Amino acid sequence: MGTEPQIVKKVDERSWKIRPYVSDQQVKDIAYKCFGLDVSNVKEIVSYEDRNFLLEGKLINEKYKEFDKFVLKIFNGEFTLFKHIFESNNSILLNSAKNWSFQTPVPIETLNCNETIGVCKVPLQKGFICEEDSKSELISEDGWYDFAHLVRLVIYIPGQVVNVKEMNEDLLFSFGKMVAELAIGLQPNICSSCEDIITGKEAWDTMKAPYVLPEYITLIKDEVVKKLCEDVLRLFENNVSPIIHNLPRQWIHTDLNDQNILQNDKQLVGVLDFDELLYSYRVVDLATALMYFSIGADDKNRMSSIAAIFSGYSSLITLNKPELKVLYTLFLVRFCASICMSNYNYNYIDLGNEYLLIHAEKGKDVLKYFSDMGEKEFMSQLTKNVTKPYKT
Repeated sequence: MGTEPQIVKKVDERSWKIRPYVSDQQVKDIAYKCFGLDVSNVKEIVSYEDRNFLLEGKLINEKYKEFDKFVLKIFNGEFTLFKHIFESNNSILLNSAKNWSFQTPVPIETLNCNETIGVCKVPLQKGFICEEDSKSELISEDGWYDFAHLVRLVIYIPGQVVNVKEMNEDLLFSFGKMVAELAIGLQPNICSSCEDIITGKEAWDTMKAPYVLPEYITLIKDEVVKKLCEDVLRLFENNVSPIIHNLPRQWIHTDLNDQNILQNDKQLVGVLDFDELLYSYRVVDLATALMYFSIGADDKNRMSSIAAIFSGYSSLITLNKPELKVLYTLFLVRFCASICMSNYNYNYIDLGNEYLLIHAEKGKDVLKYFSDMGEKEFMSQLTKNVTKPYKT
């Protein structure tokens, strides 16, 4: 018998990392007790590692009497200790939102009034893995105990997540401008010590991923993909580490994937999921957006699609030379993070959750495509339609 990778053993030690399993009635109770929302209808929204619910109802707080649709998030149990970080993220979001032309989630105060993150207790059996058809029901109270989960309620934003294949060049250009506008709005927020706090999502921090991902790479069974990821991490050491101190720093979104971008009537209207705000490097958000939208694009339009995004971004922000130098590598690193973490979560944490594979499965082929293309050709095609004098 071979030696079990150390990272797998951590699953048993942190078995509460599965998503909370709650019934519709429990969701209604949580919404009322924490936020004073009298819920008339509950519909679950597919999510990565938390539980999200579209709720219809009325708040007892008259301040929000015009609204009747909300989204409740019950956070994964591993984040319970980081309430202060999510409160801080909400404050940054509210402070920045006034600068944006698009909509972002508006957090609702808890009944405590001074907070936007509540805490609820959900019955959970340690190490328990339930069948798909029983995830929303607690069959028996025997052997269960209460585990505290963070909860957040935001006003629902009407719209649909974008379909990258259906986005024309103008809409992709608009998305690039949206990414830049997001950066400009977040830039004024100061950072104290938040940048050094680890919330359990450090593998998704592109700048820390090369030091975290090797352990997860050992779990990849496809030897070709495993070697690709190892090669990308070596690129990081050679291309990014030596000049990292020259990159502009600020708060970033960190998860600008197509599932977090809303459109309505062929217009981009909103950005979702600010739970992973991070004080990092400005160029990371652009690299992340390019990566996810390259996966969503048609094979024949893949490069032209992300070139349109880059053009839109560059209409508002001019990257400096160090940022241009690291963009290709950071773009590839995000592929590796997606592949590694999706593989880990799907096979060891939330078994069978197909949502985890939305980007990772196709991402393996796209990673190889861009790895084979190389940095020089990638940057040449990415910047060719930009009027600013980019030299790569």
